[in-house]
Amino acid sequence: MSVSYDGSGTETRENLYQILDASRQEPGLYTLHVAVTDNVTGASAEREQDLFLEN
Repeated sequence: MSVSYDGSGTETRENLYQILDASRQEPGLYTLHVAVTDNVTGASAEREQDLFLEN
């Protein structure tokens, strides 16, 4: 599953919420990878988090 979003804002901190519907995914271990890039400065940050989906 992959989700991409292009956004813009004027504040030094912008909140963006993304809802991922995992209802059709099989139970098990997954890795969530989040990457964010500032379109103005080019600075980027990313993080991975393992998670376990249950029924």
